[in-house]
Amino acid sequence: MRHRGVTSRGLMWVAIECEGVRKIHAAGIDGNYASLCGLDGEENRVSLPKRGEKIDCPQCFAIWNETRYYRPGDFAPELTSTQINPSPDSKPEGKEQD
Repeated sequence: MRHRGVTSRGLMWVAIECEGVRKIHAAGIDGNYASLCGLDGEENRVSLPKRGEKIDCPQCFAIWNETRYYRPGDFAPELTSTQINPSPDSKPEGKEQD
């Protein structure tokens, strides 16, 4: 049984109470923030959303709405390859270093 707000891709949305107001946010993607819109999970009360709750944060919606038009082809190939963060010493396959 999966938890609410958790899909096979991981945590997708999260409930955050900030200054007494509880909103459902898109989950943060980099580990530094609890939400996509930049709320900190350490300074605010974070929980899983209740069954049926949907994202209701206007800032999370605005970020999603503005970025959903980008396709992988809009980004540099080194960002979309399977090796996301290559080490500085690595070299592309099949190429010799000079």
